[in-house]
Amino acid sequence: MNLTHLRYAVEIAKAGSINKAAEKLYIGQPNLSRAVKELEASVGVSVFERSAKGMELTPDGEVFIKYAENILNQIDMLSDIFKGEKQDEKRFSLAAPDSGYITCAFSSLSAELEAQTGAQLYFFREGDPSGVIKSVMRGDCSLGIVRYNQKHDKYYKSMMDEKGIDYELLGEFEKCVLICSGHPLASNERVFYRDLCKYTEICDFNPYPAPLFSHEIKGAQDGQPQHRAFSDSRFCRFWVLSENTRSYMIDEPCPRPVLKRFGLVQKELADGEGMYKDLLIHRKDYRLSELEGDFISRLCEFKRETF
Repeated sequence: MNLTHLRYAVEIAKAGSINKAAEKLYIGQPNLSRAVKELEASVGVSVFERSAKGMELTPDGEVFIKYAENILNQIDMLSDIFKGEKQDEKRFSLAAPDSGYITCAFSSLSAELEAQTGAQLYFFREGDPSGVIKSVMRGDCSLGIVRYNQKHDKYYKSMMDEKGIDYELLGEFEKCVLICSGHPLASNERVFYRDLCKYTEICDFNPYPAPLFSHEIKGAQDGQPQHRAFSDSRFCRFWVLSENTRSYMIDEPCPRPVLKRFGLVQKELADGEGMYKDLLIHRKDYRLSELEGDFISRLCEFKRETF
């Protein structure tokens, strides 16, 4: 086993395919396959198994790849320290849900850095809880924000403990109703699901695994039809809300600047689905940079202003 074999294995795990990994590594597929066999022979376990989907990690392989990534990251850090190289370009990488206060914090950080130091390199990837955890575990993103209904708390925390992920609570919130200021329900202090059945719901085209639309059952029980429009663009959903006075969206509490920009108001959802949690996550061996610490401070500030 050598460092080259470790890098090959990590790249195959990311690509999920020998062919894709070979293209990215600029080596022949037969040579890469041979390297995998040599690696597995040296460690005495099967790291990958072939399937119709490509190259999938075995249970032993998942553990092996996690340690391999840690080793490679430590080597890269060690190399940078002793070479005395200072990178002109700061790297910030985050995996997170499509969220108002998170976007505000990211935009705030981006604007200040652009004004001070010129062009920077940022990554912002949206994803469901399992996708965010996977991105952080593999090192695709340094930080992640996991969002789920509190009833799934044990499941996701067990998953993160198993995969060597540290987590801390950012905030808790209940979903609310977003409508435009001209909506017929705009004067209501609280809104019930039964109040919404005759209006059009604006929905995320890619909802999270945790059930977000339990009111469908309630609507069916009431015997009233539901109307929905789907979009995978948050901007599009907000734009429709601002233009359509008979539409609404079930969402997280929204930052005041966003509400003001789109002319929206938010109302308490009286019979909602319970509390949601946002957790900040990173790998156990990861040390936060000054830039990431600045982002977290902004994140907490926008969170306090929102919910």
